[in-house]
Amino acid sequence: VGSVVPDDASADDLAYLIYTSGTTGRPKGVPVTHRSLLFTLDRVAHAYGLAPGERVLQLAALGSDTALEQVFAPLLSGATVVLGGGTCSGPGFGLGPGAGAGPGPGTWAPTELVRRLPELGLTVADFMPVYWRHLLDLLPPGGPAPEGLRLVVVGGDVVHAEDCRAGLERLPGVRLLNAYGVTEAAVTSLLCEITPEVLDSPAAPVPIGRPLPGVRVHVLDERLRPVRPGEKGEIHLGGPGLARGYWRSPGLTAERFLPDPYAPLPGGRMYRTGDAGRWRADGRLEILGRFDDQAKVRGYRVDPAEIEAVLAAHPGVRQARIAADGTSPDGSRALTAYYTARNGDVRREGIRAFLAERLPEHLVPAAFVPLETMPLTPAGKIDRRLL
Repeated sequence: VGSVVPDDASADDLAYLIYTSGTTGRPKGVPVTHRSLLFTLDRVAHAYGLAPGERVLQLAALGSDTALEQVFAPLLSGATVVLGGGTCSGPGFGLGPGAGAGPGPGTWAPTELVRRLPELGLTVADFMPVYWRHLLDLLPPGGPAPEGLRLVVVGGDVVHAEDCRAGLERLPGVRLLNAYGVTEAAVTSLLCEITPEVLDSPAAPVPIGRPLPGVRVHVLDERLRPVRPGEKGEIHLGGPGLARGYWRSPGLTAERFLPDPYAPLPGGRMYRTGDAGRWRADGRLEILGRFDDQAKVRGYRVDPAEIEAVLAAHPGVRQARIAADGTSPDGSRALTAYYTARNGDVRREGIRAFLAERLPEHLVPAAFVPLETMPLTPAGKIDRRLL
């Protein structure tokens, strides 16, 4: 059989083109080269300790860039990929109930995954936070962890401290990582190992950690100057993992992919993520929401992520999102809290009192809307536009 690789193939050829809507709702094509993808796969495989004999769970929809990491990082390491339902047939696999949390149709729901865990022999699993939160409710406090499982990675959306604490309690001895990345930088760029010492308080953001080797991370002000530790700025990513830009969108590419004045060599680029962040004193990075989610309410600049982190710490709340989509009696914008209950009904008055004890008055939502489930994007993130 002859080679399927053309003689003139280059690492700078396009590996894939994936569309991401981000927060704008307008799909943007992101072309990523083989060089960029392999850079990330190599760093991730090393960080996860992947090797022959490992069994890695694959849950993400196969049309997502997360799936590329879940499939190819193990295969390039000689590990086994365990398909999480709906993508193959055979012993131990099949169409299970749809989870609706990022994975594709037929992917095992958390209840089905828990039932199958003893037969799967997983050593590594990677979950979206929504799926992870449902899974935690099914695991017994104090463990034991499934035999052989040594690493759980959670990423793709905001991870809350209470869920991390629950994970450490329900999976004793299992390493827990919070992963951060964007499509424009070939999936994963930063990792944080979660330990009790890393989690400051229930309402504090869970750190996204430190960059993978070779990834450059800058937290900059509006004039592209580095901010001091503890100060908020915009997260910029640089390094070999960056995409070419946006497909056939030179204007948007010029706006988001900038020359990197802090690169060690001339010609370096960096990507403006739109995410707000700050460096902690311990050198780990915290994400503080998105600049385009911020709103002005009653004369105050409000970051929904700050309120969401506090609301998610309520013992009866499973998921929470805050939107500045209401109107107060004086005609100004007002905050609305959307939430799902962890077990049964949660009284709105109790949630309001919980927030009032922990937040300034202007950050307490005017309205509270209980939901059966949160609307999700195809990638498994909570879709704010559908709230």
